[in-house]
Amino acid sequence: MARKYPHLCAPITLGRVVFRNRMFSAPMGGTDITADCSVGPRTPRFL
Repeated sequence: MARKYPHLCAPITLGRVVFRNRMFSAPMGGTDITADCSVGPRTPRFL
């Protein structure tokens, strides 16, 4: 059986950084950070 994405778990090099596989996820939350680097008023509603 042929895999649909045969290189998904293979290492990849981006610039000078080598990643063990090609699975990435976007950050969740963290968009409600105040100037003093604390969480803002919308964060508790997100959780």
